[in-house]
Amino acid sequence: MTDEQARQDTSAETVTDSVSPGRMLREGRERLNLSHEQVAERLRLRQQIVVDLEADQFDKHVAGTFTRGYLRAYARLVNVDEGRVIAAYESLGLNDKPQNMQSFSRRTRQQSQDNRLMLVTYIIGAIIIGSAIIFWLQNNNQVDDEANTPRQEQGVAERLVAEQDAQVEFEPTEDSGLTAATREPIFIDTSLLDADRVRADDTDATDTVSESATEAAAHQAEEDLAQQEIADAALAEQAAERAAEQAAEEAREQQRAAQAASAAEAEAQTEGGAIPDAELVLVFAADTWIRIEDATGEAIAFGVKSAGHQSALDGNSPYEITLGAPENVTLYYQGSQIDLSSYRAGRVARLTLPAAE
Repeated sequence: MTDEQARQDTSAETVTDSVSPGRMLREGRERLNLSHEQVAERLRLRQQIVVDLEADQFDKHVAGTFTRGYLRAYARLVNVDEGRVIAAYESLGLNDKPQNMQSFSRRTRQQSQDNRLMLVTYIIGAIIIGSAIIFWLQNNNQVDDEANTPRQEQGVAERLVAEQDAQVEFEPTEDSGLTAATREPIFIDTSLLDADRVRADDTDATDTVSESATEAAAHQAEEDLAQQEIADAALAEQAAERAAEQAAEEAREQQRAAQAASAAEAEAQTEGGAIPDAELVLVFAADTWIRIEDATGEAIAFGVKSAGHQSALDGNSPYEITLGAPENVTLYYQGSQIDLSSYRAGRVARLTLPAAE
């Protein structure tokens, strides 16, 4: 057997003997006597997601980044080395494909732009059709004018000739014994013809001015629509920013209210009796997972503590304290209450008492 074959066999045995991430999480949950429902509530996840994580069933439609985040949070909750859990997950060789996400404001802005583009297209089409109709009518009028002009000129000439024929005088000549008529030269007044040509030129100039005005109006309409589109996009972005700021402010208000309620409940519970005489005292307003280690590195308290429970601890300071839900805990050190309002609700809080200077 070659060295390469030996290394391949060793690698295969290591993968076979490795513990899956779901098994490590399940064993950690069972050590803490937690149910699926309790884990889902602590992690703010659906219970089915917790069950799928323990069964090593990872949704192919969920990006690997979210799956790793779930595994890390679960591992921290049940006090399991999150590095081992992530390494076991990576050993499965899953193909992570990130989800494509689209902003709602971006989609709304795209739809608005499409609508504006369609409107501009309709307006331009209507202008083109109207211009074609005007051009066709003008050409028809021009053809009619050209067809009527020779007739009018011919009618004027005939009328002038008839008037002059009526004024012709016939005088007999002595040399020829015949009666002869002498016709004077015919002079045609062309002023009427010139006037008709002037009117035709004025009509052409008026048509040219109308076409120029139509093109200028179409160009101005396009500019107005473009400016309106820019203004609408800016208003949509401002509305999205205001909505995001309002949502963040509401979240902060809810967090402050939850912390105030937790403090009030803890204070109400401690009013009935004195705080236990211990260096470190924890009062719980709701079910909370904790882990506390003293200077020796020994865990002097860990697990889920129910609402109304009080933990009085005396050990070697400093204390390394981990709280699963800091908003549900009132903490006293050497008889003084410790302010936990700076920790976000629903997030794991880690602190050291006394704080290092």
